[in-house]
Amino acid sequence: MLELIGANLETILQSTIRLAAPFLLAAAGGLFSDLAGVSSIELEAILLMGAFAGFVGAFFSGSLLVGMLAAMAAGVAVCAIYSYLVVGIGARAALVATALVLFSTGFTSFFNRALFGVSTDVVSVVALSNLPVPVLSKLPLIGPVFFQQNPLVYLAFLLIAAQCFFFYRTMVGLEWRSIGENANASDTAGLPVRRYRHMAVPPHGGAGDGRCCGSGGGLSVHCLV
Repeated sequence: MLELIGANLETILQSTIRLAAPFLLAAAGGLFSDLAGVSSIELEAILLMGAFAGFVGAFFSGSLLVGMLAAMAAGVAVCAIYSYLVVGIGARAALVATALVLFSTGFTSFFNRALFGVSTDVVSVVALSNLPVPVLSKLPLIGPVFFQQNPLVYLAFLLIAAQCFFFYRTMVGLEWRSIGENANASDTAGLPVRRYRHMAVPPHGGAGDGRCCGSGGGLSVHCLV
């Protein structure tokens, strides 16, 4: 009985870590724009479009790489719209984000039915294989839960450490946070506030949440199939 409970607990915890990774990527992406003073309330729209584009790309091409690239492209496309409307022309972030979420929900639902129809048959793609970490994956309980995951799960957690270093140990990271904390003071100090904010929501700089959240959407496909 205890062995059965232990096996089930291990499976549940492993699945929890795997299913948390897409949202971790989304949160990591949103942190870029949030710390630059641009609200990241459009993340659901990016995840929806990223998941749909990633699945369609992987399904029709037969390649997981194509699927992930499609997910990233969809995330950047949504961010380009958000950045233009919010940062470029000063529209209200809440209104733009709500519109994008509603549009993404309708768009993905409509084209899902158009491409795959309405059926009880489950349409799926081949998921990423787990990549066990030598030695660590053999540890009791902790090994299977944390060190027997697919590569993108490891990437999601490594990205958090990389972000901490970037924002708190580099000059660019310090400037990035200062813009979010006080844009007027940063502008007076000569920092290009609008350029940083465009970079944070990345149609121009490409260094922020579009690729992370799009990847999160694509990863959610591989985590759930």
